[in-house]
Amino acid sequence: MKRKFFSGNVPCGASCSYCFAKWQNVESKHPIFAVEKLIKSDDDSVIIYPCCDSEFFEQSIPLKDILKLKNRFIYVSISTKQMINTNQLNYLKLLDNELKRENRGFVKLSVSFSNKYYIDRLEKGTTTYRQRVNLLEQVQNMGIYTSAIIKPILPFITLTEYKEIIDDLAFIKKFVLGDLYVDINSRFYKEYIEGKYDVSIRKVAWLNEPEYWNVIEDVEKKRQLYEYIEKKSCEYFESDNNLILSYIHKKMGDFIDE
Repeated sequence: MKRKFFSGNVPCGASCSYCFAKWQNVESKHPIFAVEKLIKSDDDSVIIYPCCDSEFFEQSIPLKDILKLKNRFIYVSISTKQMINTNQLNYLKLLDNELKRENRGFVKLSVSFSNKYYIDRLEKGTTTYRQRVNLLEQVQNMGIYTSAIIKPILPFITLTEYKEIIDDLAFIKKFVLGDLYVDINSRFYKEYIEGKYDVSIRKVAWLNEPEYWNVIEDVEKKRQLYEYIEKKSCEYFESDNNLILSYIHKKMGDFIDE
């Protein structure tokens, strides 16, 4: 199963100070979504994945275009820190209904949390913490698959704060956790990271062409968060792909039960 990125012509408006995508040439690495190219591909299962928050809607991809991908399993994976209006939610629900009705896919929407108390400082163009929690609950109540993305795990945010986020999301059963990729030339790096935390190099294989990025991995904090999530009888994942696979298996089980 392959993950197909696409990017729109409208830049992400989230303005997260830690964003590493700003210094990547997103347009060249992740071509704009093109249904015709996917139709001609040999992939029988595809995850359609926007590169940045809200681009799925900025692209205004018609429902009929995605549904052109006949004889293909289609999983639309969206992660956001932005608000999604009623029309957009209805669009997602319609797409989800059609894919599930044909038994060949679904929509999954995740909401991202990197902190609770410093959103105004670190993520100026995003929604409030409470709006994110409410959005996630609303989407789940619509019957759309959901998860919470705790990513990036910021080294200067306390374990207690991350546990509060997990507690506030008691209605969520699936979490994806991820490390902090950094641009060592950014203001964020100079202010928050340089001289304070160790930076290593990681090969990023899920791009069209593998690259090496600078990353900060808070191993002990992540381990304790894994334990806390399990204590809450929830699941954690290290990648969106694994999360999608867990929902595929769930759907297969639901189908068998019926």
